[in-house]
Amino acid sequence: MEMKDKNELLDTGDDGDDGNEVGEGGDKDDVSYRAIEDGDRMNELLEAIKALPDLLEGVVKQEVSQLPGVLKGLMQEIQSTRGQSNNEAPLTDARDPISYVEQEVDANVSTE
Repeated sequence: MEMKDKNELLDTGDDGDDGNEVGEGGDKDDVSYRAIEDGDRMNELLEAIKALPDLLEGVVKQEVSQLPGVLKGLMQEIQSTRGQSNNEAPLTDARDPISYVEQEVDANVSTE
């Protein structure tokens, strides 16, 4: 027997190529299927990116809606401690700057 004939007898047909590796004898259908999967994934990502503004708007609205309660709590805390240590005017006088200034001017005019 020639060498070629011996090699043919030893060849079982299994060359280790299972067709799953792209570029290594993989099936063209596998490659196109992966391209479709990649395209689907890209579309999913694009849809998620398009949805971000609406999601962010919802988060911002929720956070902003909580601000009045937070600010009210801070104002109450400030009011309860203001004026205790250095005889400052209560914060309620400074809420309306015009009336506060008018009160101060009236007080100064009456003392002069």
